[in-house]
Order: sequence, then structure tokens, then C-alpha cells
Amino acid sequence: MEKIAEIKNLNFKYSQQDSWLFHDFNLAINRYEWLAIIGHNGSGKSTLARLIDGLLVPQAGEIWIDQQKMSSENVWQLRKKIGMVFQNPENQFVGANVADDVAFGLENQAVPYEKMHQRVAAALKRVNMWEFSEQEPANLSGGQKQRVAIAGVIALKPKIVILDEATSMLDPAGRYDVISLIKELKEQEGLTVISITHDIDEASLADRVVVLDDGKILDAASPANVFSQGQTLTNLGLDVPFSEKVKLALKQQDVLTPSEYYTEQRMVDWICQSILKK
Repeated sequence: MEKIAEIKNLNFKYSQQDSWLFHDFNLAINRYEWLAIIGHNGSGKSTLARLIDGLLVPQAGEIWIDQQKMSSENVWQLRKKIGMVFQNPENQFVGANVADDVAFGLENQAVPYEKMHQRVAAALKRVNMWEFSEQEPANLSGGQKQRVAIAGVIALKPKIVILDEATSMLDPAGRYDVISLIKELKEQEGLTVISITHDIDEASLADRVVVLDDGKILDAASPANVFSQGQTLTNLGLDVPFSEKVKLALKQQDVLTPSEYYTEQRMVDWICQSILKK
């Protein structure tokens, strides 16, 4: 499968006094995949996102984006291929209103006004926020602000979208709304999505899940394979899907449960068929 990003033998620490956060770290990201990166606080998730985006510079190793090795000479060009949505929707608004905010990145890239206007309108319509184009940020909900942030990203037409805890400050409805939108955009726009998250529901939508622990990859597999290791995730201080919590509780009662990962609905069906009918 074709890679769109690759990290090779990367070493990184924030200061000379610190120990290595990443040492001889390697990771390949496939074009068009949704990769979720999970781990406890301090595991290196957000740092990794900033390294991929060129916001941080490693002490050693290579970062490749779309078959080009990142360097000080081309980092700004490569960053045009990457869009990033951050955690706090309040901190991402830089325009006086919605349309101005989406236009900000295009202005920085010196996109001609007529083309800029078209791309702003298209992006806002794409995220169902066109009717709010003249609204001030104070009039928007958290979920709506994140939609505007996503519009600002897709207006730039990146190949990779990084979500750095982008849903963690939203209520459940807003979280579902934003993740559903990202899933739709990924499929229709041909995006590669890198999701830095604590949210298991978000990670379960990924094609692949990477489990980070102190800058090391403990696992990299499908959501089903990763989430089937409920006790391992719990030991790392990570949440596990509700279906896995049920399985762990049943095991403590000496009930033989399925070894593979079950979705919540499939687990309900299994309980009805295997336990309640006995």
C-alpha cells in the first residue's frame, strides 16, 4: 500500500536536559487511511502530530510527506499538504466572522480573491455552515466552531488532516457531529486522517489504531484487534469500549466470553443468545 507519510529512525526531546521522548521511532501512514493514535497523557501523541506537521524539528531521523523528505528548505511547502484541527475551538478562531476565519489560511497562501471567495463558500457549504458565514464566533456552539475549523482546513485542499484531540472539549452530540463529518469528508475527498484521541468511539472508526506508551509503539493493528486487549489498555490507563468492559465483568464471574472484539450491538446480541436464553 502506498505511503503518504513515513517517520524513520526519529529521535526527539524538548531540551538537552530531557530524556528522549522518541528514540529510533518508526511509523508509516498509508494514503487514504484513517489512523488513530491513542495513549495516556504524556505518551507523545500530540508531540508526534506536531512533528508530522513540521511544527517541531527532530534531533535526528527523517520525516517524509507525500514522497518528499522534510527539511528546513521545504517544510513550508510540505505543510500545505497537511491541515490540523486542534483541541480548543475557542483558540482557533482568528477572523471577525466565520467567512473571514476560513479565508485566513488562503490569504496566507496568497490565493487570488476571486478563487478565495469560491473556496471559502465551497468549504462552508461542505460542512453545512454557509448560512453562518457572517456570524461572529461568540454566536456559535463548540461543535459549530470545530466545523468552521474543519472548513478552514479543507479550503486549503490538504492531503492529510490531523485531528489533535479535536473532539475532546465537545459534548457527545457535538463529538458525534464532528466525527461523522470527518468520516464523510475522508471518503468523499480522498483524505488521509490522523486522529490523536482519547475517545474510543472516535478511534473505533479508524482503519488502524496505534497505541503509544512513552514514545514507543505498543501495538498497531485494526480497532478490533487493539480493543480486544481490554485488560492491557486498562493497565495503561486507557478507556476501553463498553462491550469490552462487559466482557471483563463477565470473565470475573467465570463466564466464557468471545475472544475477538465485539461491537456494543453484537455484544448485546451475544448476551441475549448465549446467556439470557439458557
